[in-house]
Formats: sequence, C-alpha cells, structure tokens
Amino acid sequence: MTIGERIEERRKALGIPSQSALAKIANMRQSTLNGLIRKPYRWSPYLPAIAKALKTTVEYLVGETEDPEANAPLEVDVPPQDREIIDLLSSFKNTERAVLVDMMRGFSERRSRIPASITLPDQLTLTAMFRGILDHVDSSLSKDEQAELLAEYLPIALPATVGARPDLAYRTPEEDQDTASRHAAVSTR
Repeated sequence: MTIGERIEERRKALGIPSQSALAKIANMRQSTLNGLIRKPYRWSPYLPAIAKALKTTVEYLVGETEDPEANAPLEVDVPPQDREIIDLLSSFKNTERAVLVDMMRGFSERRSRIPASITLPDQLTLTAMFRGILDHVDSSLSKDEQAELLAEYLPIALPATVGARPDLAYRTPEEDQDTASRHAAVSTR
C-alpha cells in the first residue's frame, strides 16, 4: 500500500470529508497534500503533521507498520491556555521542569484550601473582626504566641463575618468562653 493509499484510507476511516479538510487540519496546502497522495514519495517534511492530523504515526504512513494506532499519540483535548503551559514546560530541562511542577502543585494545594465562593468582607467588617480577635489575645504573650492565636482564630472568625454587618461579627458568649479556655491553655504553655 502506498503512502497516498494509507493517507486516504485513514482520512476516510476518521470521517474527514475531503483532502482539503485534511490539509486544513494538517496546516498545509491542499495541492501539496494531493501531490503527496498521487505520487509515491517515500518521505515528505509534511508527514509528521499529516500523521498527527490522521491520529497515527509516520511509521504507519510509510509502511513500516500495519497498525495505524500502534504508538500513535493519545488524543487529548487541551484548551489553548493549557496548551501554552504545556508548551512552556516542554521548553525547560527536566530538572527545571520538576521544580516548576512542584511549585504548581504547591499553588494548587494552597488554592484548594480556600473556598471558591468566599468573598472578603468590607474593611469596616474586617476591622471589627480583627478587633474582636485581638480582644481575646493576651498582650503579655510573645509576638509568636500572639501570631499563633491570630492564625488559629482567623479561620473561625472570617467565615462568620462574610456577609455580616460589623456589629454582628462578634462571637456568642459561649464561643467567647470556649475561646477564653483555649487562650488560657496557650498562655500556660
């Protein structure tokens, strides 16, 4: 079977309606594709693009294998913005790529811990929330201990203030008692 016969057979099997449509997919002129199909060339610089468009390999097109799907690249539907990231990653050395992938994983993990629907309250509400948190932090504690308490209270207080008015941003007396108990435990460390 010639290259042209294999191209035509594969084009029809994939339901590509014409040589012109295949040429467009392979990003080449139809007359160039037609010449390759009609003449028994063994090699053309367009074969990799044609093979990709036909979801096969150059080896199949030139007759080195009879299975059009053997070693063919997997079809993956990648949006253009993701394709750009993939292309950029492939331009780096393996060691650099590993570092970039680790960084992307870190960003992804941090982002996944933040609820997508959260919108920060306005400045007045945040001020009231921080004032309420600071009222529960003993100023005689070291800066590190104060920071640890702020970090502990913020995830509790922030969701309670989203969409709330500043005068409603404070905790209930029961919650305040629970916070005071935890504060006492930290200050005795």
